Amino acid sequence: TLTVELPTTLSFTVDKDGVFSGAQYQVTNKSSESITVAVAEFSETDYSTTSGIQLQSTTKPSDEMQSLGRNNIQLALVGDNKAYVDLSDQSDVKSKKTLLTVAGNNSTGTIHLLGEAGKNKTGYAETAGASETFNLVFEIKKA
Repeated sequence: TLTVELPTTLSFTVDKDGVFSGAQYQVTNKSSESITVAVAEFSETDYSTTSGIQLQSTTKPSDEMQSLGRNNIQLALVGDNKAYVDLSDQSDVKSKKTLLTVAGNNSTGTIHLLGEAGKNKTGYAETAGASETFNLVFEIKKA
């Protein structure tokens, strides 16, 4: 039996100047055996063209992101082993790259939520903000 504590929500903010703030999330392995953690699925659940977040590829150059509205976001997860998953790229998500390998007996690993937001102060995000709900499913296996 595997016993693992991992975050149930991952949050980020984008301020009025388009500065993205992600976070670090701890995964604690309470099992005796080592585990691996990978992204199994990532999807939008309630996109709206009048209030939603538009995901952009992390390969989009920073100068192009500057010209987009603040509702345009690049999102990626990076684990302790430096594996990088672009959440806008379903083929990258479905590749199930191992983000973390966490030893047993209460060892921890860290997943970082990174991103960049558009800087252009136009569109609905300027008056009403933007919000979206995404589903993120992790795959946890014995290492």
